[in-house]
Amino acid sequence: MEAKDVTAESHFVNDLKFDSLSVIEFAMSVEDEFEMPLPDEDLEHFQVVGDVVKYITAHRQPTRAA
Repeated sequence: MEAKDVTAESHFVNDLKFDSLSVIEFAMSVEDEFEMPLPDEDLEHFQVVGDVVKYITAHRQPTRAA
């Protein structure tokens, strides 16, 4: 699947074919990219890409202007 085909409604397991290792790798990538923790108890509630977008939007600390 190409990035352009992923939408907010794309399901991690059914559409993106994530397995348990993929979930861990994805979580680590999100933590690195957005410099924020992604606790396991929150991660298990994410079903679709939009869930992660909403979480990041709600929990990301604003960056300071230089």
